[in-house]
Amino acid sequence: MATLHTVNKSPTSSPLLARCMRFAVPQSVVLLIEDGVYGATAAVAGQPPIEPWLASFTWYVLRPDLQARGLPADLLHAAIQPIDDLGFVELALASTRIINWY
Repeated sequence: MATLHTVNKSPTSSPLLARCMRFAVPQSVVLLIEDGVYGATAAVAGQPPIEPWLASFTWYVLRPDLQARGLPADLLHAAIQPIDDLGFVELALASTRIINWY
C-alpha cells in the first residue's frame, strides 16, 4: 500500500491539509482525524475545497472523531469513507510509510 497521511487540524485553523496535498503523491491514502475531520465536509470558507484532490488520493475519515464533533456522516463528500479505530490500525499496518501532519 502507499503512504498513509494523517491530518489532525481543521482547514480553517491550519494550512496542514493544503500542505499535505502539495507533498502527497498520487495513490496516497489520506486519513482525516481529530479536528481534521472538518476537512471532509462541504467546502470551508477561506479554504480551497478538497474536490480537486479527491480523485488523486484514497480518503478516509475517523468515525469516532466525526461523532465527537457532532458531524453526521451524510455531510461527507461521497468519496470519503468513514472508518473506526480498527480500520485506522488496518490502514497503518498496510501502509509502507505513515506521515502525520500535526
